[in-house]
Amino acid sequence: MQATQTVRRWMTPAVRSVHANDSIDEAIDLVVRVGQSVVPVVDEADALRGILSDRSLLRWLANRVYTDDGTEVSAGDRAVLPPRVLSPDDDLFSAVQAFLETAASALPVVHEGRLVAMLGRREALAGVQLAEQEHVRQNAKRRKQARLSERRPQSIERMQQVVADNDKEQVVAVFRQAPR
Repeated sequence: MQATQTVRRWMTPAVRSVHANDSIDEAIDLVVRVGQSVVPVVDEADALRGILSDRSLLRWLANRVYTDDGTEVSAGDRAVLPPRVLSPDDDLFSAVQAFLETAASALPVVHEGRLVAMLGRREALAGVQLAEQEHVRQNAKRRKQARLSERRPQSIERMQQVVADNDKEQVVAVFRQAPR
């Protein structure tokens, strides 16, 4: 059986972030130019201070179009705490649970107090898909082994019948199975 998958395997380490004192327009530029759905907001030590989602930025920018008073807004002013902060060693399925319980499209990954990566729903989906494929392979292997062990002959007559009814590879597979 496959070992538990961790966030580390699926996270995106080269995530771009903005500093809390940067203009919110820099976060908007990251969403538009780079395609990030969530922009982490960090301090000078790369400690996570919050996140800005593409949805929250869209809402803020649309409001600014109609109500602009010329006030400069920093990324830190609009950042919110993420619904969950992950560790690289967290189990992937606990991260999946966080995605299922929230509307988050990506979650920050923090190690020793510093932002190190992001995990997106797409990456989590890829991890779950791989786990499911491995699960299907393991089940198929167990079913095949069970069928072969059921076919293992228990008498001389049955052994002769197996040899007569099967090709060489099938006979070898039957006789390689451990006796019940």
